[in-house]
Amino acid sequence: MIAWAWLMPAGTVLQAIIGGITVLTGLLWWTVAIHLLVSMLMVWLATVLFSKVSEPDDGVVVRTLPQPLRWLTALSGVTLAGVLIAGTMVTGAGPHAGDKSLDRPVPRLDIDITTLVHLHAELLVAYLALLVGLTFAVYAVHTTNAVKLRLKVVLALVVAQSSIGLVQFWTDVPALLVVLHVAGAGLCTAATAAVWAAGLIRTNAPDREPVTA
Repeated sequence: MIAWAWLMPAGTVLQAIIGGITVLTGLLWWTVAIHLLVSMLMVWLATVLFSKVSEPDDGVVVRTLPQPLRWLTALSGVTLAGVLIAGTMVTGAGPHAGDKSLDRPVPRLDIDITTLVHLHAELLVAYLALLVGLTFAVYAVHTTNAVKLRLKVVLALVVAQSSIGLVQFWTDVPALLVVLHVAGAGLCTAATAAVWAAGLIRTNAPDREPVTA
């Protein structure tokens, strides 16, 4: 618990350093991408910390999901990371640089944006497929209502996020939708982290066996 808590101020200091570098480079696309990705990592850590804080200090650690489903949950998190990385590359190659300088415009990512959009979308489909598979598997085993509810939430958020992304692509990426898409990325990250955190909990419930390995 203490280690999780210390990660937040440490991450904030790291973000301050990255933010300074981002400004000094004139909002160079890859520095902005790193800044966003570290923010998403902090969202994940904050969500897990919030879940841990609500658990009893003197309880036993129990696994609410079978180990294979824990691995599947972890794989969905890794796939989400790939989606986020591809998304920052789409932004880096897109029209919204964040820099208004006409004298010294900041270089953009020199890759065809359509190719990057397809990569981003394919990773998103893989992420959604893993979540759907995880949902079916969870309902086939004995687990907590918290896990089931959090899976429903993350599925709804991913579908909404996908819809925003499609509208962005069809409407030439309006700035307002970029803001909503970034916010949606944070919500999807938090929701996926909540599912991960619910798979291994500390509880006083006597009907579950403690984790011994």
